[in-house]
Amino acid sequence: MLELTDGVGEDCVVDTVGDLKQSIAAVRLGGIVAFVGLLVGMSAEVDLVVFMGKSARVEAVDVGSREMFELMNRAIELHGIHPVVDQVFGVAEVADAVKWLQKAQHFGKICLRA
Repeated sequence: MLELTDGVGEDCVVDTVGDLKQSIAAVRLGGIVAFVGLLVGMSAEVDLVVFMGKSARVEAVDVGSREMFELMNRAIELHGIHPVVDQVFGVAEVADAVKWLQKAQHFGKICLRA
């Protein structure tokens, strides 16, 4: 897990599957796990010693039901709501996109185009 970050871990891990054990293993000391999904079931095994050792925070993110998602999309379409796009970068320009984001001078979304 930690080899991609030279053993440090990620600042924030977004768990869309529900594998908290793996997500906690990948987060840095004092990091955050955003718990979004339940694809692997309604319970998760967590090594409490590892969790406490990470001093990590797990935050549950409720994204709503499919019905709520469909209602939101209908409202967006009905009212012609469009996101404000600041810059669009090609996938090969991801480093430039991250640098632009880090400058914090953007207004709106920073997008990657495949």
